[in-house]
Amino acid sequence: MSERENRVVTTLDPVEYHGMERLSSSGIKQLLRSPRHFRTWKDTPKVATPAMLFGTVVHTMALEPDRIGERVIVMPEDSPDRRSNAGKEWHVNFQQRAAGRIVIAEEDYRRAAGRWCARMATSKRRCSGGTDRARCARPGRIGSRPTARSASI
Repeated sequence: MSERENRVVTTLDPVEYHGMERLSSSGIKQLLRSPRHFRTWKDTPKVATPAMLFGTVVHTMALEPDRIGERVIVMPEDSPDRRSNAGKEWHVNFQQRAAGRIVIAEEDYRRAAGRWCARMATSKRRCSGGTDRARCARPGRIGSRPTARSASI
């Protein structure tokens, strides 16, 4: 193995990382079932479930907090109702501003931040708000790091 193959790369975009032709732990599990299971798994497009998106948000908060604003946008609790024409227009504009980022409800964002803070507390590291989850979980504030507030677009 060359030195280049053995180094840690921290600048890859998640789409680029997951698009690499490498054998992952998920791929190994499929291959252990059978080569046909692996090929089917590899050739089937992956659809992100809400749970997977939530996990991506928590992962980004924990491992790439400086990129949360690039990858996640918070849907405000007071967003207009989609049943009115004005509300439909607002949501179309919001989706355009989201530009490929994960759109997450404000309540789910708080829950993700709470999970992140709880993990920091149990690992004897401190979240920016200490172990006070309510303080940590406010959208728009995870320490002094950039966050996913929709107002920051």
